[in-house]
Amino acid sequence: MDTTIENIKKIKRRYEKKWLSQKGVVSVGIGILSSGGTGIIVAYTDNLSRLEQQIPRQINDVSIELRKTDEIKAL
Repeated sequence: MDTTIENIKKIKRRYEKKWLSQKGVVSVGIGILSSGGTGIIVAYTDNLSRLEQQIPRQINDVSIELRKTDEIKAL
């Protein structure tokens, strides 16, 4: 099980563009998951049921968590 930061970054880089192209996804980052471990957090505004089907909960032992957020606007 390789959950090192470097492996997490590698997985994030590989899938970030694909996930950000999904309707409702507003960000993809690395952080502390609700379980307390480190993984990838995909923030979304809507379409949870569709996103749950398209974004896996885990890739190569790296956990992925979907988190509901409000719309993000750049200032």
